[in-house]
Amino acid sequence: MPSRSSTPGGRRGASGRARSVRGVTRDPDDDYIAGVAYQGGADVIVSGDKDLLDLPDRAIKHAMGGVLARILSPREFLEELRAVDP
Repeated sequence: MPSRSSTPGGRRGASGRARSVRGVTRDPDDDYIAGVAYQGGADVIVSGDKDLLDLPDRAIKHAMGGVLARILSPREFLEELRAVDP
């Protein structure tokens, strides 16, 4: 199980395991997704999870308020792909 940190400062904990974040989503079981997005440098999270899709601005944000990753439903993601390469 990943060590936990209240902020995503640093990508690895003392144990060498990837860190997670807490308090990002209303469902604590979904917070690991924010940690994975941060650690992987994701621009977009594609999910049908209601707790993620209901986040303010449909985004995972860092402490300074900037967007780490947008959250899109599978349909929205496909629509964006089609718009780029019709």
